[in-house]
Amino acid sequence: MRWVAILFVLALLCAGVVTLLAYGGYEYKRVAEATLPDNVAGSAAAAPAPAAPAPAAQSCADGKAAFAAKDYETTTTLLAVCADANPRDADARLLLGRAYAATGRYERAASELEAALAARPDDAAGWEALAYSRIQSENDRGAEAALDKWITLDAGAPVAWRMRADVRYQMGDSEGSARDAAQACALGDDDGCTLHKRMKDVKRRR
Repeated sequence: MRWVAILFVLALLCAGVVTLLAYGGYEYKRVAEATLPDNVAGSAAAAPAPAAPAPAAQSCADGKAAFAAKDYETTTTLLAVCADANPRDADARLLLGRAYAATGRYERAASELEAALAARPDDAAGWEALAYSRIQSENDRGAEAALDKWITLDAGAPVAWRMRADVRYQMGDSEGSARDAAQACALGDDDGCTLHKRMKDVKRRR
């Protein structure tokens, strides 16, 4: 019986020690937090959760707004998300392609514009950007085809005629180049007039 009593007393002592340790830990935490500034003491519980990624629809709207503001780097970031989620949004892909062209990423620009223009072939600005991207990529034949489309949609755009004059000259079509340069000049494009005069001088020397 004496051993049972001793064991019972030891059990009571152990339980008391555990209780004291638990209470001491609670008190330490309570006192420590009370001495810290509110924004630190409650930081673990009150810290906001990381912001969720913007929905694709918001990326589309924000990307189009960035394009209107001529912030083309932001445009490419946002509209790339938009185009991935909405591959049939031709307007977004047209703007994305034009933004890529404006930031010097001509191959990506051409890829986006070709896909978008298949759905929206009446977009003159898209053909302009595609022609420019192909010129920069030294795809003269492709550039000429894009310029043909642009001129069909907007025959009053002098830059289109002058660009096609340059492309045709590079391709060795001097007669077609001269006609386009003359048309650009007639529409008031000074560079077109300069090109046309230069070509006439070359022809005269021959």
